[in-house]
Amino acid sequence: MGRTIAYVGVPSSLGSYGPGQEKTPQAFRNAGFQEMLRMEGLTIVDYGDLSVRRWRPDRENPMAQHWEAVAACVQETDAHLSEAVSQRHISCNRRLHSQPRERA
Repeated sequence: MGRTIAYVGVPSSLGSYGPGQEKTPQAFRNAGFQEMLRMEGLTIVDYGDLSVRRWRPDRENPMAQHWEAVAACVQETDAHLSEAVSQRHISCNRRLHSQPRERA
């Protein structure tokens, strides 16, 4: 039996210097990415997409474009995925990010 994972789209380009990245979650859905994951033996729980946040120039913070909105987006994503974490559809093992993986 395959592993169960959470699938969520966070369509945002707020922290970048140009729009476009916010289209990625829908593009992955249109391309059938979830079905590709299922074909690899994964069970997908779809938590939907958050609201679209598109970049625009931030004249007040040119080196930290919309940092407050980016922080709010991270907090919203965290809240949105709390159920997925409690259901263990998302691993919260901090070691995944702190230690390099060995390649076989």
